[in-house]
Amino acid sequence: MNIDFDLIKKCTCGVEYFSVKSGALCFHRYLKEEENAYKNHEKYKRVFTSSGVVISFLTDSKMLKIDYDVFDAGQTRSFYSIDIEKNGRLIDSAKNVKGEKPFFNEKEQKYADYVVAGDIKQFDLGKGEKKIRIYFPFALETRINSIELDDNAKIIPIKRDKNIIFYGDSITQGYDALHPTNHYTKKIANYLNADFINKGFGGDTFREQVVFKSKTNPDYVFVAFGTNDFSKTKTKKEFVDCCKAYYKKISEFYADATVFALTPIWRKDYLKKTAFKFECVKEEIIKATEKLKNVVVIDGFDFVPHNPKLYGDLRLHPNDKGFIKYAKSLIKQLKKHGF
Repeated sequence: MNIDFDLIKKCTCGVEYFSVKSGALCFHRYLKEEENAYKNHEKYKRVFTSSGVVISFLTDSKMLKIDYDVFDAGQTRSFYSIDIEKNGRLIDSAKNVKGEKPFFNEKEQKYADYVVAGDIKQFDLGKGEKKIRIYFPFALETRINSIELDDNAKIIPIKRDKNIIFYGDSITQGYDALHPTNHYTKKIANYLNADFINKGFGGDTFREQVVFKSKTNPDYVFVAFGTNDFSKTKTKKEFVDCCKAYYKKISEFYADATVFALTPIWRKDYLKKTAFKFECVKEEIIKATEKLKNVVVIDGFDFVPHNPKLYGDLRLHPNDKGFIKYAKSLIKQLKKHGF
């Protein structure tokens, strides 16, 4: 039984709008205004990645078949995994990597090139009624040609009680975990029983001009920038001004939400010489938000142990194990703040 696109849309979380291209359903996690704002960015295609997109439903079907295509989206990573959860447990995935770890060439400082191609894959869901969640890749654009269940199977969309928006850079987008089910955004959303939109964009900094108010009415907003500001921004004044403007806009847009300002996690070269010291990022985020009543600052420096083996590129972006550490650390801090 083919599930029509209208029903798939009702089951989907993590998008601002949908489109159909060449007969395939496409996910858009950014508003059209935001997509347009990124158009002059050299990595513009990253707005079309499927990071944070989830299809969630209750079903009694014994099988699930997905016909999908994946496309390059201006990334330096070509590996992917589409994860299938049953009642909160990962049971299978469709991926282009053998094993559980993409190969990173330390000498050349790059990932291996993997074949970027779609597939048709069938999954065994077992007997009885179950909650299914399908998580999509962070680094590629994913399009759905069709989703099939058993004939006459039940399918009921599942929505959670709360909503989150995540803003951030490549780490928020999901670099460098193979499995989207290990991303910190997913785990925090589970902890807070919330659906979420991931607006992480690899390489980005505090740039309020690309932010437009979401159609989602969030209960929580997480903002995690700063590491690229540290490595890219030419002057401290530029960083300070951009940081202040960003938090002011987010705080005003989502005045009824709790906004969590996450300071950057450790990076191997955090002592390198740039326009300002790495610890300055934390200090200025605190200053930028001290008068914003709905903003809570959380220090993220030690979220992931300072061990290169927990980073996919051995220096900056957490791998699957690193993201699990990140999420546990953040949840511990949320509990301390009463969430």
